[in-house]
Order: sequence, then structure tokens, then C-alpha cells
Amino acid sequence: MSYEDLLSKIYAELPQLKGQLSSPTVVYIQQQNKAYITFQSKVLVEEKSFLMMERILRSAFAAFPVSLRVVSPALKDDFLEHIDRYRQVLVDFLCRNYPASVSWADSITWHSEGDRVILTFPDEFSMNFMGRENIAGRLRQAIMDIFTAEVKVELTVAGNQE
Repeated sequence: MSYEDLLSKIYAELPQLKGQLSSPTVVYIQQQNKAYITFQSKVLVEEKSFLMMERILRSAFAAFPVSLRVVSPALKDDFLEHIDRYRQVLVDFLCRNYPASVSWADSITWHSEGDRVILTFPDEFSMNFMGRENIAGRLRQAIMDIFTAEVKVELTVAGNQE
């Protein structure tokens, strides 16, 4: 399959991404028998679109495993200034990687101050649970992977709620 054929398949399923993706970088690691495919995007690729792209790539390269990454470095400054605009992609990341967080993920408040991202949890239990799961480290890496922003992720608690 040619690069043009692959993009045609992606754009047929995800027309909103047409003209938004750069040529991918492909790294094949023979020891793992795995290809790592990275696209740059001018827009944020939300979870549903990301999963569809991943399905298309896995179908196109069924002979070996592939791992997809979509980076949006042009959105870095906007992300740091207006984190609420990008909150949903991070909530989706939490829910996909930590299914137990689904019941309270929408109650987390997101705030950024300079190079810090602060998550305020609804209660001690949820904050402690996510702290034990190293959510700060995983989110820091996800933010670096998506926005190329090096941040410190801090967890706080809002207090007891009735």
C-alpha cells in the first residue's frame, strides 16, 4: 500500500483531518517486530478519530504490530494557556488507561500555571487512587507526546463533598 493510498483511507473515514496531517515518520524496531508511526497534526486529533486511524493502520499493516502517535506541537502554547479546550482528550486518556476513573473523571478540575498542570480531584479517595497509579507521570508523558510540552503534573483535592 502506498502512502497516498493510506492517506486516502484515513481521509475517507476522517474527512475532518484532510490537509491537517503531515507525512508520517515510521520507525521499525526489528527486535520488537513493531512499527511506530508518528503523524504531526495541525489540529487536535480526538480519541475517536485517533482510534479510527489506529484501526486503519493496523488493517493496512496486519503482518506486524503498529503503534500510532499523533503529535500537535503547534497547539502547545494554546494548550498551556487554555487547558479547558483540551480537557476532553486528557479525560479520555484517563478513562481509557484507568477504567476505575470513569465514575469521577468528569469531576476533576484542570488548571495550568506556567509549566504546571494541576488536577483537582473531588475527594481524597480518587486522588490517592490515581496517585498510586502514577497518573501524574503518565499524564506528563501524554502531554509531552501530544503537545510536546514539558510540564509538571500535580494532584490536589477539593475536599470533602456532600
